[in-house]
Amino acid sequence: MTQEHIQSPRKLPPLEELRPSYAGLATGHTQIHALLTELRQIAQHCRSRKAQQFYTTREIAAFFKVDQKVAVRVFATLENEGLLIRFRGRTGTLLQPRRRQPRTPVHGVVGIPVWQWGYCELSDWRVFITRLEEHLRGRNFVGDIVFFDQTENPSSHDFAERLLSHHLDWIIWFKPLPTYTQTIRLLRDGSVSVGVIADEGIVLPFPGYQLSYSHAIQRCFRQWARAGLRNAIIATSNAKTTALTSWQELLRQARISVDVAELREPQELHALLTKLRSHSDQGIIFTEPALTAHLANRSGNELLALLRSHRTLLMHRIELDPKELSGVTTDFIIPNWDKLAAQIAEDIATGQLLRQTGKFVFEAELHLRANAAKFSQAY
Repeated sequence: MTQEHIQSPRKLPPLEELRPSYAGLATGHTQIHALLTELRQIAQHCRSRKAQQFYTTREIAAFFKVDQKVAVRVFATLENEGLLIRFRGRTGTLLQPRRRQPRTPVHGVVGIPVWQWGYCELSDWRVFITRLEEHLRGRNFVGDIVFFDQTENPSSHDFAERLLSHHLDWIIWFKPLPTYTQTIRLLRDGSVSVGVIADEGIVLPFPGYQLSYSHAIQRCFRQWARAGLRNAIIATSNAKTTALTSWQELLRQARISVDVAELREPQELHALLTKLRSHSDQGIIFTEPALTAHLANRSGNELLALLRSHRTLLMHRIELDPKELSGVTTDFIIPNWDKLAAQIAEDIATGQLLRQTGKFVFEAELHLRANAAKFSQAY
């Protein structure tokens, strides 16, 4: 769709006409979930045979009384669902027309259950899910994204029934917990082929893809040791977690001493930064995407100062504005999400995933002293 086709003025009714008795978002859900529900209904109601100018995020935020950042996140989700399309500049956001019959036959429907918080808050989730849907579409499969949040129990029979009601041929589940095993078995009993994508160390008895980080971590620590780093601090939300054991062992193998810093609150990050001002030879490791997103949201300036002053390893994209990260270099270990998505789409199309009996190991990639802006929330 080209921009010259979409310059007509907006014809949608004012929000006040669509929601004349609006008194606030539904309670019992996050603002993102509640606003997503409202805008889905509005978008479906207003769709026509032609693309139309949609409301701006500023208008949505003002009417529904939410922060504009919440509206931006919801617009991103609706774009991924195929309801909206966003352009930079004056064109703004368009409401997609009602879909015509596909010109090529659809080979199948692939369900993609997605934890809504992860999708809204973590760039890696958004990048992977978006790329997967694009690659599936390129092979004439429909990617049906099914969001769930903390109010729903993905381990329940009800959730399995909800997924089965979508009449899916496949399900690709991104990072399911081991507690979801019974749900996946129910789906397979319902004749749905299931593939899972799991982090290293997560054991699930289903075919799929195992994300492997160990080799890249070892290479990174060897490089740190050659660069003269002899001490490292692992930032964590829980200093008692057993997940730290493997990290500590890998650091010791590289002859790097290790400490652990619990950073659940912004003041704890500030205290760490103050402590490190006289120790420029310390490396810092952030292993938890949720923790880094939390710190970026509440203590962005302190996190940015830490990235500028110390050699840092991140296992995920960083939730900061790329403009703020100008000139910052950081070590990253991240899977190539586009490559993984393309592999999954190919394996579904060729039937390779059906023939798999175990996990396909997918190695994460090491990026040393990388331009941090290219791994930020905008990419």
